[in-house]
Amino acid sequence: PSFQDKLRQLKDKRSWSHDQFLKEAVPYVKDEKIEVYDQTSNDLLNEISTLGQEGAEAKTPDCVLLEDLRGRMAKLVAAQTDKWTYMFGKLDMELAK
Repeated sequence: PSFQDKLRQLKDKRSWSHDQFLKEAVPYVKDEKIEVYDQTSNDLLNEISTLGQEGAEAKTPDCVLLEDLRGRMAKLVAAQTDKWTYMFGKLDMELAK
């Protein structure tokens, strides 16, 4: 919600129409760097899902697998945090102009 609020602030500041806003807002939600963050997150989610399924099907608990899952989950959280920090930074710079 706070990201959407900032996008609306930029829309109001620039006096964009609704259609103009839909076009002009794209660089703030999708660029090459954001795509890398998204791909990293998708890869980690797939790995977590696969490892989680392996763990669920195991006959005995596997502490090494659990630690691996925790590590990948921490990387996922970090990737998402970095992505949102980057996106908010882009918006904040434009709002400051």
